[in-house]
Amino acid sequence: MGEHLEHKKYAQLFSEDRISSYESIEEHDRNLDLIASITKDLAIIELVFRNRIDQIMLNRRQDWIRVWHAELLIQKENGNLKNPREKAIFYKIDQEFQKKENSLASHNHLISRMMFGFWIEVAFYILQHRYCNSCDLIDVSNIDLKKYSKFNEKLKDNNLKLLIILALVQKIRNRAFHWENLLKNKERILNNYKIIKIPNIYTAFRGFSNGIYADKIEVFLKDVLNNIDNELN
Repeated sequence: MGEHLEHKKYAQLFSEDRISSYESIEEHDRNLDLIASITKDLAIIELVFRNRIDQIMLNRRQDWIRVWHAELLIQKENGNLKNPREKAIFYKIDQEFQKKENSLASHNHLISRMMFGFWIEVAFYILQHRYCNSCDLIDVSNIDLKKYSKFNEKLKDNNLKLLIILALVQKIRNRAFHWENLLKNKERILNNYKIIKIPNIYTAFRGFSNGIYADKIEVFLKDVLNNIDNELN
């Protein structure tokens, strides 16, 4: 697309500020092509992950999202809602319940309305409370994070690894769906003044910092899909 438009017209269409953050308009096009190529993978990961959590919660109690909201609301009114994770979960559910169209919505409708960040919060909660283990959500035992950056940790705790992987998927998803630059890596200057490239997409969690180089994003998402179900790839 970009190679067929003059820079001036391209900048008018997409804004000069946006284009100036890329090395060229061709790079901007490549970024949009990358986003297009990973959108389906991101959608599948989110949908399957959401449905697996929903099933785990339904096995514990029916209509769990309304029941949980009601219980947390009572805690809030009594001044007992102090757990940060439960607070985050409550406010994310409550935000949806404030919408008139959701007041009489079915369970499935409510589930479909919750954002990926909500499901990650619930994953933290149910793993912490041992409602399930990581394999019930996504088997990440075969995923080696060092494959995506040599600076990553080699983790043996699969619950921790899953939470890190989910955080990385969320960062990719959010940047992709806001059309941000996924091709960019950061630069770090070492003590000997040597400049090295480090991932721009990274997460720091429980003392572990892990990231994904731009050219490993597609591989990473395919690996996650393969570990959900190898027939999805």
